[in-house]
Amino acid sequence: DQYLNLWPRVSAIRLDDENPDSMCWVWENNGCFSTRSAYAARFMGLQVSPTACFTWQSKAPLRCRFFNWLALKNRCWTSDRLASRGLPHQDACPLCDQQDETLQHLLLGCVFARQVWHEMKQGFGLEPLQNETLSAWCLRQDRDPTGRKSTRAKCILALWIIWKHRNDTVCNNTSHRETHLPNQVMRKALPRAQLACYAVICGASLECCFSGGFVE
Repeated sequence: DQYLNLWPRVSAIRLDDENPDSMCWVWENNGCFSTRSAYAARFMGLQVSPTACFTWQSKAPLRCRFFNWLALKNRCWTSDRLASRGLPHQDACPLCDQQDETLQHLLLGCVFARQVWHEMKQGFGLEPLQNETLSAWCLRQDRDPTGRKSTRAKCILALWIIWKHRNDTVCNNTSHRETHLPNQVMRKALPRAQLACYAVICGASLECCFSGGFVE
């Protein structure tokens, strides 16, 4: 099909031996090459992820935003991914010991995570819906334009805290039953969420607040 469409156009061209050949860069109006237009041409047709703004246009620290980006791509080393590669893994979720550990379950569906989001709901309204995916949950939090950046920071920071607690349970043999409820997690997550609101109001970066030692 491409050949049949191209041939009539090529056959209609008449070359003039008296005029020298010239090269024209079609991505610029003046026909001259530029690295700017070459870079833009490289990404022609690129589809931007709907959750890109939620992840990167946030007041959360960069390491937390990077984690959220990995989580949305399901690139974190939970048991299901370890098992698919034949690596050692837990038989069940290390926080609830009730279901297989997937990132979706760990961050939104786990009993432990649901208790965290229930506590967050009382102050911020972030509790996930039944069987809601992580991407859909992030997009739902972005619907209200009021305080959007602070809401993104609260969500990302809470996800980060849950993930860190999971790693502490797996790697450091910390018993999740000793926490009783996610109160210890919430003591860490809520000050960060409150700090996110403060940073938005003041126009400051949460990285500065974290590096300054205001939040442990």
